[in-house]
Amino acid sequence: MERFKKIRDKRPVIIVKIGGRFSENEELLGIFADELYVMRNEYSFIIVHGGGNEVSLLSKKLGQEPLFKDGIRITTPEEMDIVEMVLSGKVNGRVVRKLRARGIDAVGLSGSDGSIFIGESMGNVAGVETRTGNVVKVTSKLLEILLDEGYVPVISSVSTDLEG
Repeated sequence: MERFKKIRDKRPVIIVKIGGRFSENEELLGIFADELYVMRNEYSFIIVHGGGNEVSLLSKKLGQEPLFKDGIRITTPEEMDIVEMVLSGKVNGRVVRKLRARGIDAVGLSGSDGSIFIGESMGNVAGVETRTGNVVKVTSKLLEILLDEGYVPVISSVSTDLEG
């Protein structure tokens, strides 16, 4: 992440992770967007978000019971489509719209776009094949381009692996 220290006009880059509960709360998102707007000329921002509760709700509606082990979601290959729809579609869109409504040039991405996040699966967890994993590499080129042009990347935590 050294490459992100100073990008546009020598502004420091701040990476902010917002959780799913935070991203569900329109009032908190509005306050967050207002604060970013105030600081937009002093810092560049990258926003990474979750949205696990909304993934669980849709999974249940579609007949797939969410699995957790030690507080970590165990995303099965079958549930991956739901995770992508919710995180990269619904939640990402909500965060981007709120920022744009406050005058911030936000752009929505998933971690798999431009291979921003490359992850490694945790493998078989509690006898279940999982798509849950850990980020092992961050590819910054796309983010650098967006930051250089004054955009605020909003990234869902969906990633790709070394095989794509």
